[in-house]
Amino acid sequence: MSLHYRNVLWLGVVTCMTACQYTHDIRGNLISPDDIAHLKPLQHTREDVLEILGPPLKQIDKAHWLYMGQEQETRAFLLPEIKKQRAFLVTFDNAGHYLHIEEQQYKRRTVTPDPETSSVNSEDLTVVGQTLDNLRRASSRRKKYSKKK
Repeated sequence: MSLHYRNVLWLGVVTCMTACQYTHDIRGNLISPDDIAHLKPLQHTREDVLEILGPPLKQIDKAHWLYMGQEQETRAFLLPEIKKQRAFLVTFDNAGHYLHIEEQQYKRRTVTPDPETSSVNSEDLTVVGQTLDNLRRASSRRKKYSKKK
C-alpha cells in the first residue's frame, strides 16, 4: 500500500472517530443536593438563595421561584438523550426569608399543532417533509390574506 493511500485511510479513521464523540450539555439550572443543604429555613433571604442557587428560571410570584435543569448527552448528529432532569420550587415568606425547597414533577411540554398553521409536528419530518409543509402553510396564508382584501 502506498504512503498516499495509507495517509488517506488514517485521515478517514480519525475523522470517523471524532465525528462520534459525545457532547455533554446542561440546560437551565441543575441544582445539586449540596446546594440545597446550604440553605437554612428562615436564615437565608432571596439574595442568599440567588447567590447559592443562581437565578431562577421563573419567578412565579414574590413567594415562589422555579428552578429547572436538564442534563443531555448527544452523540455525533443524533438526537440528544436526556440523562437527568429536575425541577424545584423554592418558597419564601412575606419578609423574603427562605422557607423550603421541594422537588416538582418535571414534565416536558407537548404542543398540539394548530390545524390552521400546521398539520404535523415539524420534529417528525425529514428536511423534504418540512419544506413541503412550509410551502403548504405559506400557500394557505396567501389564500387567507387574498380573501381579506
